[in-house]
Amino acid sequence: MNDAISEEDDIYEPSMLDDIEDIELYRPGGFHPVHIGDTFDNNRYLVIHKLGYGGFSTVWLCRDCHSNQYVAIKILTADESSRSSNLELDTLLHLEHAPKALSTHSGKQYVSSLLRNFTHASMNGSHTCLVFQAAGPSISMLVRGRSSRHGWIRGDIARALAYQVTEGLAYIHLSGVGHGDLTTSNILVNIKRFHSLTQDELYTVFGKPLKSKVEFISNHTQSLYSTSAPLYLVEPIDFSRVDPKHFSTEIQIVDFGQSFYLNKPPLDGLGTPMAYCAPELIFDHTASVYSDVWALGCSVFEIRTGAPLFDAFFGSKKEIVSQMLNVIGKLPEPWWSAWKGDNENASEGGIYTLRDVITRAVGGSTDAGGGHPHTDNSNTIWSENPAISSDEVDIMKRFIEKLLIYKPEARMSAEEASKQPWISRTVLNYNVLQLLKVLDNDTRD
Repeated sequence: MNDAISEEDDIYEPSMLDDIEDIELYRPGGFHPVHIGDTFDNNRYLVIHKLGYGGFSTVWLCRDCHSNQYVAIKILTADESSRSSNLELDTLLHLEHAPKALSTHSGKQYVSSLLRNFTHASMNGSHTCLVFQAAGPSISMLVRGRSSRHGWIRGDIARALAYQVTEGLAYIHLSGVGHGDLTTSNILVNIKRFHSLTQDELYTVFGKPLKSKVEFISNHTQSLYSTSAPLYLVEPIDFSRVDPKHFSTEIQIVDFGQSFYLNKPPLDGLGTPMAYCAPELIFDHTASVYSDVWALGCSVFEIRTGAPLFDAFFGSKKEIVSQMLNVIGKLPEPWWSAWKGDNENASEGGIYTLRDVITRAVGGSTDAGGGHPHTDNSNTIWSENPAISSDEVDIMKRFIEKLLIYKPEARMSAEEASKQPWISRTVLNYNVLQLLKVLDNDTRD
């Protein structure tokens, strides 16, 4: 019998768990096998639970035994770690050494910072480990389960979250970096009183780790790869089942795996999900601060309404561009000719207005024009009523329109966006009608 196994051969039986990493990447060059209770970096970090995974890493909730705080450790695959330069690590170190003038920028606190990094050797190779402040669920995860569990993110809190994301992106850009993958999946909310929880209390709040034994397809593969895989797989914390009273109203922008230096943008585009791609990314594969700003507009829409602005069921270019045309209108040249050439019956769009889309996304608008846009008597981040006032729809529309302009250079910067009346901290005491007066005055000026 030939015991040789190719890279394409499956080694393991399918897991009983649904939300797990690619189990076939537990082999030399792949993931490091991790168990609950494992320790890293000379016993400094104790593995408590799992936070997530990607194509090139797994992320674990650990207790830092030196600081007695919870941290997130991202463990890269051995192949990814062996690259001469790691883009995410390089970017994080660059941000850590940003110009001194930016040290007091308010957006810095909303960007995940690298606490430490170290290397861990295993039977699958040498793994780069990145240590971050631990955080909770992504905005995407929060809004996906809103209607079936808790409701919608409250309007005042949604605007506060939008402000933080905008300020954070402004800080990133001023540091000379493009994020490259700004989506609601990469915006995390923090956990209240996280570090004060004991391990038992943490399991009470977030649930104990759900495990599934790793099974091999045949005995001969078990003899070859028994040390490459963990004894069991662990499903990440299901934050949709966590009581939202534990969620903070502060965010962290994470995942710099698609980031780039503004003076050296990538020549072949990015891996940004199509629903967040600016038209210049789709047609020209051009990344810049402007493509980040477009993604900001899409993300802010989703934060406030709980629904994506552009939704690609199949993840296709045709789906997204068609929706883009319907909301924003005809593409400028040469994009329109390129699009028309591939789609003979293409419509020039303009079927809906952005105002229509906002109103439909929240299930309608109310006629109430007043009300403080940043206050609520409730003690939770959720609201059972997603409706938005017709006046706020107008303010929000004006904000997003300035981010979603076809011509990249015409979009306002993230720094300018953070000062816009809809989210600016300088006008938090205005009610909606006062904000409209400010906007009207600005227009006349």
